Amino acid sequence: MISEFNVSLSEIPTAGIFSVNLTLPAAADVSIDVFDATGRMVGSNISVLQEGYGSVQMDISSNPAGMYMVSVCVDGITETARLIKIN
Repeated sequence: MISEFNVSLSEIPTAGIFSVNLTLPAAADVSIDVFDATGRMVGSNISVLQEGYGSVQMDISSNPAGMYMVSVCVDGITETARLIKIN
């Protein structure tokens, strides 16, 4: 079981495509959800990542400009990061 992990976002601010970068101490299922300012889920991804550095590309280009929250869950532990989308 994973007790902690590191997460960061790249290509910020984004026009739509961005990466969720993770460093994991062991292989794990990773759930990524993207929410708009009203709390509506606008994107989701479930991936299996190996130990070490991993990256998952996400695309919210069909959504309007604004602030979004990216929630990353690994083994029941959730980390949240802010994302700014521009046009």
